[in-house]
Amino acid sequence: MDIDSEKQALKNRLALNKHCQTGLMAEHKVFFRNNGPQGSPELLALIYADDPFFGYWYGHIVRSKDGYASILSWMTIYVNAPFEQLLFRRYHYHACIRQRYEPCYAQAPDDVFAHSASFSEALAKLHGIIEQFDIEKRWPDTPESDDHIDYRITDVYTSDYTGNTGDDYPLLPMQPGLFLAKTSP
Repeated sequence: MDIDSEKQALKNRLALNKHCQTGLMAEHKVFFRNNGPQGSPELLALIYADDPFFGYWYGHIVRSKDGYASILSWMTIYVNAPFEQLLFRRYHYHACIRQRYEPCYAQAPDDVFAHSASFSEALAKLHGIIEQFDIEKRWPDTPESDDHIDYRITDVYTSDYTGNTGDDYPLLPMQPGLFLAKTSP
């Protein structure tokens, strides 16, 4: 038996069955769209997803008040979807509406959050954030004396949501034809 051929055959079988899907984030790691918030470019990248205990770490470039923000986002949710527009909608839902992110430790300026005047400059800064990523530094058991939590992420991931209980949140964005179990009749 050729195990590599068998593995490929199973991958092909999974790909042929539309009911066996993992969503885009599990298959690819970097996504871009031209029509993000305010009609501007937006990028989302999965940086770290080893175990739910450590959370999920994303690189995100999005339009902000004074240009673009390059963000290292630590979230408690693994964001996934079968197509890109839904993936971005779900990311915004969890980051901005549900506020399921945590500011993380920084060791130097712009190593977890950076402002830029242009998208291309934000992209270069995200490259730097990814290059410097080390989960031991971003979520340390014993922070160094010059480490600090960078709260600037809250300037971008804000919401006009005014509910006060979990039941008041809008529903998770779903693909057409699917419903959350608690919302179906």
